[in-house]
Amino acid sequence: MASKKSVNEWEDVFRHYDKDNSGTLDIKELKDMLKSNNSSLTDTQIADAFVFFDGASGDKSITLEEFTNGMKKLVEVVKSLTAFFHDCDKDKSGTLDREEVKSVVLKAYPKMPADEIEEIFKSADVDGNGKITLEEFLNACS
Repeated sequence: MASKKSVNEWEDVFRHYDKDNSGTLDIKELKDMLKSNNSSLTDTQIADAFVFFDGASGDKSITLEEFTNGMKKLVEVVKSLTAFFHDCDKDKSGTLDREEVKSVVLKAYPKMPADEIEEIFKSADVDGNGKITLEEFLNACS
């Protein structure tokens, strides 16, 4: 569960990027927020994020409640993915090597060809050092 401090920070961020003081974020305001940290998100990923936050109403605007609820969900997803990463890190090195990734993928998809597993690994190993860090893993899952 998110702390009260986190929720207050999210509310402050929301209000900062609600440039027209409408009480909602439109797609441009969300894009400005997401790009403010030198994010490399594509327009498609930003559109997906907008739909995620906009929720079931789909009214093309994100309320403060939708935003904070979405952030809470994201925190839980990151926690779950982080725990999964650590479970997969059998040698407790803090990174995933090819064998650790292969083992996990084959448990879920026993018939996956080796070349496809290698492609998954290479796409996640952004710096090409042969190891997937937690940050690379989380980015690959987004």
